[in-house]
Amino acid sequence: MERIRFAIIGCGQNAHKHSEVVSDIPQLELVAVCDSNSSKAKDFASLYKVRKVYTDYRELLEKEDLDFVSISTPHSSHYEIAKTALNSGVNVLVEKPLALSLEEAKELCFLADNLGLKLGMVVQMRYNPLIELAQDAVKNGTLGRLFLGSVHMLWYRPQEYFENSWRGSKDYDGGMLYNMAIHYLDLLISFFGEVRSAYAMADTFTHSIETEDTLVAVLKFYNGALATFEGSFSIYPQNLETSLSIFGDKGSIVIGGIALNSIETWRIKDNMISPKVMTYDPIYLRRLCFKNMMLDFCNGIINNSSTKIDAVNSLLVLEAIETIYKSLKEG
Repeated sequence: MERIRFAIIGCGQNAHKHSEVVSDIPQLELVAVCDSNSSKAKDFASLYKVRKVYTDYRELLEKEDLDFVSISTPHSSHYEIAKTALNSGVNVLVEKPLALSLEEAKELCFLADNLGLKLGMVVQMRYNPLIELAQDAVKNGTLGRLFLGSVHMLWYRPQEYFENSWRGSKDYDGGMLYNMAIHYLDLLISFFGEVRSAYAMADTFTHSIETEDTLVAVLKFYNGALATFEGSFSIYPQNLETSLSIFGDKGSIVIGGIALNSIETWRIKDNMISPKVMTYDPIYLRRLCFKNMMLDFCNGIINNSSTKIDAVNSLLVLEAIETIYKSLKEG
């Protein structure tokens, strides 16, 4: 079995998912971690029994023989670290977003392609079995012509989530759409395609942060379909719902629950596809999606093959996010 050696850059909250999955994938080996905060890096390494610890990602890239790095740092640093890693000849997996601008994201994709390296963005919800089932139904034409969609992301985050953190900062975070909603906008686009225009409104109601905590947008796609996005992390006192709805002239699908973990509606004319599993435990589903994503990325490196998370596939959602924020800015 071919071993895949990787390192994690950034030892914050999201990095734990990258470490935990090692126990699920035998060929995956975590050889080093890096964080500018030395104590945080050492604590993280101790927790996951990692021998090598760095505080400078450039030194890490210079000294370690790696198949890829996982980047889990503040959003604004993704571009520079990914660019440096690619130029060092290392495959790169970046926590969402790939970059805080579409222009920078395109530059990274171009660089990876020229160097013959894999570049992926962490969008593990693409591997949700319920989403995959709905995508199969759409690809087979069983929903007919899609004309309407919606995303509801009704979450709760206390003020403490943002305290002493880069989260909620315009410069380092970028906003709700980059931090949380990107997964669900990405799925919406996987069904409807490129966003042509958007009209959005947003405000900050319950948090002391620079970015919005509630946003509503109406989207129009190039195929003529319409969709709505409703997102908030001010829904007291806990997460209420994460749902995705797809409506065609021959069928309707709604995947909901707390974390897209339950099929709420499956009504399709002359349907040949029937869900075998209607509901997943949210914690199990989260781990399953991340495991399948990491397996796909590792196989992409081993076989030099395409993956669902190839960075070029992230450009449409980053473009949509810029369009929505442009609407907020310019009306």
